[in-house]
Amino acid sequence: MKTILDSAYTYYLEGISYRGNGSLQITSVEAFEGQEQLDLQVTEDLKIKGHPLRPTAHSRRFVILFERPVAWQVVDESWCSFDENEIRDTTGALQMIQNSKYFGYVKEQHGWYEHSLGPAKHYRVGTENEIIEVVSCKEPVIEELNTENHSLGT
Repeated sequence: MKTILDSAYTYYLEGISYRGNGSLQITSVEAFEGQEQLDLQVTEDLKIKGHPLRPTAHSRRFVILFERPVAWQVVDESWCSFDENEIRDTTGALQMIQNSKYFGYVKEQHGWYEHSLGPAKHYRVGTENEIIEVVSCKEPVIEELNTENHSLGT
């Protein structure tokens, strides 16, 4: 799913806010490869050179806003493994997932949402350190924040 998020080199999760109107706001900040080179110990026997990823004064901020999501979770990406039966739209930073166990769980445990909100979809946002899973009946709105607009939806 191609979005404005794909214009960033990479990004970090800056914040998540569940608002009083029932919306979920995910804020991310763009990161760039630093100039300095570091030695990274990957395993006991493997050391590689790499560049740190960091936000800078030129980093953009993005807001992903889900109106009334059914369910959501945030998991450290280090502990994530993905189901080989999932069908993922891998064309962008925001993915739509089909055939996922998480969506199956939400539908089984909380499926009554369909009677009032309609059918839902499973969305996945991957940042450098987190995986954010969202089940929502509406597609998210994604905007780049400017310096004058620090909060979307207020």
